[in-house]
Amino acid sequence: MKKTELLLLMCFCALFAGQSKASCGKRRVKRVVGGVEALPHTWPWQALLQGYKDGTFVHKCGGTLISQSWVLTAAHCVFMDPRPSSYKVKLGAHYRLRDEKITQTFSVDKLVIHRRFLTNKRYGYDIALIKLSRPAILNFAVGLACLPRQSHSIPVGSPCYLTGWGYTSYGGQKAAALQQVMLPVASYKNCERGNSWFHNIDNTTMICAGFGGNSTKSGCNGDSGGPLVCEQDGRWVVHGAVSWGDLKCRAKSTYAVFTRISSFINWINQKMSSRYLPAYQMTQMTR
Repeated sequence: MKKTELLLLMCFCALFAGQSKASCGKRRVKRVVGGVEALPHTWPWQALLQGYKDGTFVHKCGGTLISQSWVLTAAHCVFMDPRPSSYKVKLGAHYRLRDEKITQTFSVDKLVIHRRFLTNKRYGYDIALIKLSRPAILNFAVGLACLPRQSHSIPVGSPCYLTGWGYTSYGGQKAAALQQVMLPVASYKNCERGNSWFHNIDNTTMICAGFGGNSTKSGCNGDSGGPLVCEQDGRWVVHGAVSWGDLKCRAKSTYAVFTRISSFINWINQKMSSRYLPAYQMTQMTR
């Protein structure tokens, strides 16, 4: 390789290395109020996953944009129909049923489902990656969430935020606009006790959040596969993907259960193609 070509390649790599340190986990607003409609485009990594049904594409799950070409979601969202052509992804969306000029719509190029996932999401490994048909254009409405370090545990009690177009109440309708709710990280003991109807909380692959009897806020405010993000050093890190909870959304007695993303960082990096920018990790952000 000529010296000139080598120099250009080094500059190109340096450019993207610098971009990775500045591009993930940033929002346009600082303050968050839980349990309400989110301000438009203030959670820029939120993805809306649509599935093909009865001749059209309808809202199915949520997801998290972790690189310009990859969305993180729950395996149970795509396990029953692993054909990429059965899905579309929307980024920069605020309304569930209505696009805006800023909304970007993608077909799906590839689905990667964790090989240890079983049909019952309550047994863990509920994680999947969606490769977009083309790289997303990053702007004020579309951005990346940071990934945590491998095996990093977020402290119990940390205030984290769940977003999505989920049900506002049991038996109700899905939200028309993106919702947000604050849920503190719960301890393994409290989660196991609160979800005693199912004795299989795996602390290594699952993380729980919620108030466990002190609030009506719950995982129903989000979508399956959607992000649970926590602020660290001024950046928002995706620590969970909505997996399961009480079927009747009884926030007063149970906790929402999420896939623990920090347990799958090596898997994520392995599955993502080197042709595209890597997922941004908090290891790159530390001072």
